[in-house]
Amino acid sequence: MVKDVFSFALVTAGLLSLLIGFWGIHVTATIVGHFSDSTALFWNVILFAALISAGGIAIGYVVGKRHA
Repeated sequence: MVKDVFSFALVTAGLLSLLIGFWGIHVTATIVGHFSDSTALFWNVILFAALISAGGIAIGYVVGKRHA
């Protein structure tokens, strides 16, 4: 039971990370013309890309544990 709850929580966190990451990349891409500080934009993209990769790793971990 605890294993199932942990897996569900990990998949939920992974999906939220993916959604927030892709949404953040989209928002960052839309403000490129309005915001000229390239350093801030660079770190925004790095942050959201890290969220996307963390979400993918979390979901991959759960799927791997279920089918291994």
